[in-house]
Amino acid sequence: MKPNPQFTQMIVKLFEQRKKTITPEDLTKHNSRSISFYSLSKGNFVNDCLVNKTELFSDQIMIEIQQGCRITIIGTPSAQTVYTGINAMKYDTFNNQGYLYWQATDQGGVTYLIAILMVSGAPQIKLTNLINESQIVHNVCELPR
Repeated sequence: MKPNPQFTQMIVKLFEQRKKTITPEDLTKHNSRSISFYSLSKGNFVNDCLVNKTELFSDQIMIEIQQGCRITIIGTPSAQTVYTGINAMKYDTFNNQGYLYWQATDQGGVTYLIAILMVSGAPQIKLTNLINESQIVHNVCELPR
């Protein structure tokens, strides 16, 4: 089931308005309140090779990062994965691009490195499994409060 046209237009407009880099102010924002994202599309990677992906707006995946990244919830209304933060969110830079990152465990006890970064000006949330280094990458749009 795809979102209705009005929702799609809102997401496109929000996506276009997104700033082009992550800044220390984003860390302050995440530490002061919960932030929600809509996943526009998702890709799964193993050994840096794409193994599957979704089309734009094919899922209804929402991502909620609770204040201070204590809890991160990813999924649809009927199927969600809860990640519990094990350290504080941090800000860093790589190639003059800012990003936020923290570690969290899923319900099965698997530890992930979660990062919010910009790739070619588009925001992504990347989850890297620290055991097998597989990755789940969500192209996202931050939702208004």
